[in-house]
Amino acid sequence: MRLLVAIIFILACGSTAAHAEYSFNEKTEYYSINQPDSGKLLSSISRLIKDDCETKYRVFACTTASHTITYDPKKVGMGICRIGNLKLITNVVYRIPVWKHKKEASPEVQQQWNALFKHSIVHEKKHGEIKSKHMKIAYKKLIRLEARCSRIKREANDIIERAYFKIRRDNKRLDSRENHSPSKFPNNDVSHQ
Repeated sequence: MRLLVAIIFILACGSTAAHAEYSFNEKTEYYSINQPDSGKLLSSISRLIKDDCETKYRVFACTTASHTITYDPKKVGMGICRIGNLKLITNVVYRIPVWKHKKEASPEVQQQWNALFKHSIVHEKKHGEIKSKHMKIAYKKLIRLEARCSRIKREANDIIERAYFKIRRDNKRLDSRENHSPSKFPNNDVSHQ
């Protein structure tokens, strides 16, 4: 009976992770496009950004993310561990193009560019919000994680993997819902230089 009371006391006292920290860092990188012909602009952008965005599709802007997680498994009794000294850092980079020859284009093409540029920034920020949401949820689950000491690392990795699955799922939903495609730039009825 005393052993049971001691285990309950240890689990109750060790219910939070010591020195837990979560941070979400955002950075916007603007890359320069040196294409004077607005008709060839999108293919130039796709060629330049394709590798950075790790995509096989035609893209205008993108968001990439990485995370760093460190923790110490803390034994709380009877082969049970919790996460201690948790630190989860999520880094998000938005890659957005800047057109050097925009001022040489017609006012209509400049207006289309500005609209596409603004829409892309808003759209990429939504991708960042999705990442932030799911990584915060993963962080909260990691703080509360309790498992056999032999499985604690595997369980922590599973939580992160599930978060990334949900991020990919929600990103696909966002892209299909918003039909984020720059293929209409510039419009065929607008003359471009």
